[in-house]
Amino acid sequence: MDQSEILKFEQQQQITKLSQAIRIGAKLRPQGFGQLWDGHGTCALGAAIEAIWGEGSIYSMPDGSRSYDDIRLLFPFADRLNIDELNDKQRLTREQIADKLEAMGY
Repeated sequence: MDQSEILKFEQQQQITKLSQAIRIGAKLRPQGFGQLWDGHGTCALGAAIEAIWGEGSIYSMPDGSRSYDDIRLLFPFADRLNIDELNDKQRLTREQIADKLEAMGY
């Protein structure tokens, strides 16, 4: 394992809540809508993915399928929290979404 892989592993171990991952990832790029990475920014789950697996990891997988699967493995409850609804339909900021998740213990 090279140094960059060690740093990514350490970062992953420090993120224990989905709200925390969204907050960290939201600092990396603007908010996007409709998909994990819209060519300009990331949705709330896309922000979480970049926080955990590193900046740029979101667009290294064009269809996003592996990323969705991986985020569901780490946070299996994510589907039932309607994060896509909050991000894409209600247009809450990723920080507002993180606030709601944190209030629920996530």
